[in-house]
Amino acid sequence: MLQVVWEAAISSSLIHPNICQTYHYRIKPVKESARPCREMDNFGSGVVVSEHSSSKPRFSIRTDTERNSGSTGSEEVHSYEVHLVLEYCDRSSLRDALDAGAFLAPNGLNYAAQLDCAMDVAKAMLHLHCNNILHLDLKTRNILLSSSGAEGKGVICKVSDFGLSVRMDHLETHVSSLFQGTMTHMAPEVMLKGTCSKASDV
Repeated sequence: MLQVVWEAAISSSLIHPNICQTYHYRIKPVKESARPCREMDNFGSGVVVSEHSSSKPRFSIRTDTERNSGSTGSEEVHSYEVHLVLEYCDRSSLRDALDAGAFLAPNGLNYAAQLDCAMDVAKAMLHLHCNNILHLDLKTRNILLSSSGAEGKGVICKVSDFGLSVRMDHLETHVSSLFQGTMTHMAPEVMLKGTCSKASDV
């Protein structure tokens, strides 16, 4: 739940042609009466997102006792649904394009198209890092392609999926003890020490 909320908060604050835009998000409380089955009552303590109008969601921990005390049943909020409205990218992901051989030319590799994609991703990451945001899961599956009428490769690359992203304080140079990401794409310092920085992000 926390990752989805942070994804909505971070991605909706970013506007850049090489970033998949979040147009709208909504956090909807799910009441007790909407539970699909009674087994939900057996869950332990959970994380609750408070509904305050602020740029950052507030989080608190609710225990079983707090969850059950004074409840009339139908009015108790037991979880939240997060709805995201994202920019539509009609050409799937960069991973799918690579698997389909989209960057192959009759005489070898299409280096111009590859460099165009690399520039798109670099521009997106520069925008993130200028806003002190670490993506923390950059990979070809998280780079979406959208049709472009411009000359060249015919598509524009857009960085997406901010579920693992974090925003650093403007004085911070890195985040410590944060072991997350896709194993095949993690920098050595992230895997060994959990040290995440702008350098490890790319």
